[in-house]
Amino acid sequence: MRRAATALMARSAEERAIPKGATSAATTFEVRREVLVAVARRWGAKTTHAAAIDVGSFPEPGDLGLTSALGAVYEGLLELEIAIEGRRARAVASESRRRAGAHFTSPEVAADLARRTLEPLVAKSGDVLALRICDPSMGSGVFLAAAAAFLAKVGRVPEREVIARSLFGIDRDPLAVEAARLALSTIAGDEASNRALAQNLVRGNAVVSPDGAPAELATEALDWERAFADVLGRGRGFDAVLGNPPWVAYAGRAAQPLSRDLHAYFRRRFTAFAKYRTLQGVFVARGVEALAPGGRLGFVLPTSMADLAGYAPVRRAHDTLAMADRNLVDYGADAFDGVFQPAMGLCSTRRDQAVEPAD
Repeated sequence: MRRAATALMARSAEERAIPKGATSAATTFEVRREVLVAVARRWGAKTTHAAAIDVGSFPEPGDLGLTSALGAVYEGLLELEIAIEGRRARAVASESRRRAGAHFTSPEVAADLARRTLEPLVAKSGDVLALRICDPSMGSGVFLAAAAAFLAKVGRVPEREVIARSLFGIDRDPLAVEAARLALSTIAGDEASNRALAQNLVRGNAVVSPDGAPAELATEALDWERAFADVLGRGRGFDAVLGNPPWVAYAGRAAQPLSRDLHAYFRRRFTAFAKYRTLQGVFVARGVEALAPGGRLGFVLPTSMADLAGYAPVRRAHDTLAMADRNLVDYGADAFDGVFQPAMGLCSTRRDQAVEPAD
C-alpha cells in the first residue's frame, strides 16, 4: 500500500504542469492531497474535492480496513516531496516521515490499546456516548476509529454516534487531518458526523500553546481550551487520551535538529524535557495534563521509557499526575513496518490530585 502510494505520487508529479512561481512545499502538499483524495474516493469516501488524478489499479484496503489503509497511504506520501525544475516537477526522497517520527500503527495494535485504555471507563460509565476521547497526534485516525468501534460494540450504539459525539483529534499536518476526516466520515456515513469531525479534528501542534510559543510555530500553536471548549471549558478534561505520539529524539545518536527557541520553550514548559530529551516524552506529559481526574492515558511508546535512566524526568512528570497500570503491554520490536524498535503500551489513570512520586 505504501509503495503504491509513492509510485502514484511520483507519476502524478511527472504529469503535472507547474505554474510560474510555484514552490516546492506548496506543490508537495497539493500532490500529496490529490493522491490521498483520489485513493479515498476510489475506496468509497465522499469528498468535497474532485479526484484530479487517475489512480488506475490502486489496491483495495483489504483486511486493513479504510482507516488503516489510508494511514499506510499517508505514510507513503511522506516519503516523497516534489522538486521543481523550471516548469517540470519530479518526486524525490523526503525526510518528512523520519523528522516527524510518524509510523504506521497496525489496526491490531490500535484495537488492543483502545480496549485496554477504555475498558475501565466503560465499566464505570453508564453511557459510552458521554465519554470524550482525544488523540493528540492522530495521523489518519486509526486509534480514533478503534475507539469508535470498541465503544459502539460494548455500548450497543451506532458507530456514527460515537464518531459524532465522542472523538476529538489533533495533528500538525493538514494532510493527516484530512485523512482522518475522510476515513471517519466514510465509516459514519452521515452529515451530522461530517460536521462534528470538521469541528473536532483540528490542525495544530498539541505540545505548543500560543502562550509563549516560539515565533517559528506561532501559526500552528494550539490552545486546547479554545479548540475543545465544550470539553475543557469548565476546567475538566478528556476521559481518555489515546494514540501513538511521534517518536523523535533530540539527544543521543539519532538526535534530530531542534531550534534554540523551541528547545528553550520545551525546557520552560515541560519538566519531562530533560536528560534524554524526546518529543514522545513531551507528549506523555501533555497527555496526562489533558485528562480529567480518573481519565485514562493509552500511548504506544518505546519500551526503554519504562526504565532507561535518561527517561526519568518523563516518568516523574507522568507519575506526579497519573498512576500506571500494573502491567505494561509488550508490542515487540517489530510493531512498525521497517522499524526495529521495542514498543510498549502505557496505560494509566489520572490521579485526583498531584503527588510527589517516589524516585
